Amino acid sequence: MKKPTGDDVLVGADHASSMTGSAQPNCLREGTGPESKYAKSWALYFGKFISAYKNLGVSVWAITVQNEPEFPAPWEACSYTAGIESSFIANHLGPQLRESHPDVKLFIFDHNKDHAPH
Repeated sequence: MKKPTGDDVLVGADHASSMTGSAQPNCLREGTGPESKYAKSWALYFGKFISAYKNLGVSVWAITVQNEPEFPAPWEACSYTAGIESSFIANHLGPQLRESHPDVKLFIFDHNKDHAPH
């Protein structure tokens, strides 16, 4: 994760201080509910990532929340259950994309479909 900028602080986004040693970094440890400042920061990062590419002339037509969301990576990575990913999208990433990039599509739970609720 990057260090916060003044703009990040103004919108109430906070940043994880360290992501080492965990498959569930600080951005998710406090949950993905509406009050999660780390999940809010993570969603803001997605928006800024898309904007940066757009400013360079690269169109982003779709994103995924996490590649292989249930993979227990031995390095710094997020892991998501279907419920956690759904909560992150509903409370943070969905609103962020609707506001800043309404044309960008969102793929969900794109690896572990055998574990997604039907």
